Amino acid sequence: MPAIIEIMKHFILLFVLLITCHFSYAQEPRNFSAGIPKDLSEAEFSKVTKMYLELTHTDAYKAQRKASFTLYRKFPRGTNYDALLTEADFTKWLSENLPLTAFKTAEEAITMRRELIEMKTKFIDDNPEIFDLVKRANAEQLLVILAPELRPVELQH
Repeated sequence: MPAIIEIMKHFILLFVLLITCHFSYAQEPRNFSAGIPKDLSEAEFSKVTKMYLELTHTDAYKAQRKASFTLYRKFPRGTNYDALLTEADFTKWLSENLPLTAFKTAEEAITMRRELIEMKTKFIDDNPEIFDLVKRANAEQLLVILAPELRPVELQH
């Protein structure tokens, strides 16, 4: 059970960081106003919380979540995923630690990571209304909105 909690913590961190990176480095930036406060109104907060929960029941969400778990289960316990956020860091870590993983080759791991990032980016791009609101949520609101991420995969039907 502690392993599942640890994996979920890393998944949440990765998911939030991917969202942040996506909005920071999107190739076609949306028309976000620089003056938008980092806070949602009660109506927006209620709306996005409900929308995100509904989103967790979609096939696209389940597929990207399964892909995340498939990738991260191949790493040894205790891996510091924070140090693997860039492809360069990921590749360097693999070159030094590949025998500790369940990957057959570094290319397999790099391909799985790229596919996961593409899947998550498409997921975010396909749901702009939700993720535009998520981007504006403060830390407390974000914890409530992303609460479904804390549920084990087995409980999500």
